Amino acid sequence: MKQGIFVVLFFVIPLISLSQTAEDFYNNGNNCVQNQDYTGAIVSYTKSINKNAQFIDSYFNRALAKEKLYDTRGAIRDYTTIISISPKHAKAYNNRGVLKMELNDLHGALDDFSKAIQIAPTYQTALFNKALLLSKQEKLSEALSLYSKVIETHPKHAQAYYNRALLYMQMQNYQKAAHDLSHYTTLVSTDSDALQILAFLHIANQNYLEAITHFSSILSLEPESYKTHYNKGCANFLQGNYVHSVNDFRKAIAINPSFKDAYYNRGVARIYLQDFQGAIVDFTQVLQLEPNDTSAYINRGFAYLNTHDTLTAIADFSKATKIADNYEAAFYNRALANIETNNISFAIQDFTKVTEINPNNLDVLINLAYIQTQNNKPNEAIETFTKALTISPNNQELLLNRAMLHYETKQYQDVVADFTELIAYSANGTNYYYRGLAKIYMLDLDGGCEDLSISGELGMEEAYVQIKKHCN
Repeated sequence: MKQGIFVVLFFVIPLISLSQTAEDFYNNGNNCVQNQDYTGAIVSYTKSINKNAQFIDSYFNRALAKEKLYDTRGAIRDYTTIISISPKHAKAYNNRGVLKMELNDLHGALDDFSKAIQIAPTYQTALFNKALLLSKQEKLSEALSLYSKVIETHPKHAQAYYNRALLYMQMQNYQKAAHDLSHYTTLVSTDSDALQILAFLHIANQNYLEAITHFSSILSLEPESYKTHYNKGCANFLQGNYVHSVNDFRKAIAINPSFKDAYYNRGVARIYLQDFQGAIVDFTQVLQLEPNDTSAYINRGFAYLNTHDTLTAIADFSKATKIADNYEAAFYNRALANIETNNISFAIQDFTKVTEINPNNLDVLINLAYIQTQNNKPNEAIETFTKALTISPNNQELLLNRAMLHYETKQYQDVVADFTELIAYSANGTNYYYRGLAKIYMLDLDGGCEDLSISGELGMEEAYVQIKKHCN
């Protein structure tokens, strides 16, 4: 249901008279309206007014007939005349406000709605129209308050719930938006668009089961909606119902065999189910529909990797890098595949490329540092661990690895610095042990022997071997 303006239709029951009175012409006008003869109606209402210039109902109905013929300004004149005769005619103010909105006289429309509400504080149509105007002017809080008044006095006003939900969505209050749309769909159960929005709001609120329920309701109304089957599949996926998710995507594909996203997400769901062969089939279909889909190459490569077809996986990752030479995930996954095939130099190149693309990728820096360590490149590994520590400065494992590399490369001053920092986190025997040895190698015998003694006190037996060797 779309946002709408409410105009008061006020055709009064015909009056009966034996002569051609104002009432007769008024009744003739109403008969013309029933026959959709709006021009004839206007003529009759005009004759009625000529007989009785104070006949408000004739002005009112003539204004409505003019609206039917798009004579907006003429209708406004009639409502203005009504207000001059009866200054507390709330419906005339409301209808004139609606027409002023059509002419983009928003200030005048707002004044008219306000006057109508001042006359009749619970007048739902004027409250609603003023709220709608304020929402168009981005005065969200004021509009919200007015919709709330409409709902308070008219709790079954479906459109007010709907419009207030839209405002809550603009304000990113998705829980309240979902609450209002739930009321709306209870009142208007066949509005599939609203059910779709409500389902997405539940997804935003991580209420995936509620979303699934609403998508199912939509499918009861529109069973051939492939997008709804797809959306339900996404909700099932987020809920962790991968089997149901695959089934939903299958239904979407059956209705629309060219729906690329359904193949893609079914492939992802199959990976979670460890159906790697099925995932390969789905991502291959995606690539037939969209040959340059880098994510499909990466995911298919991942599936190949898990079927131990490492070379084919590397080929897919390489295709992704050719399509997008700064695609981080492609180089990362290819590095992992190269490790499996023992192509360490290529793996280092790929991890290095990832760090150039994203210097803050901690996982890649850690992997790169470990590979450099294993391949006897300690100084490069130290540099990489140092970069990782700038991202995760309190990571004791990274600091310990760097400290040990400093020790292995006899950079004893850096060893002392690293283990001093580690001792601040954890005063254990290992940390004192290596700091003590580093100090001894730097000829700080007293400091080194003291650290070794503390290390022994903390249960490091090897410390006493070193004490016997260096401290006596």
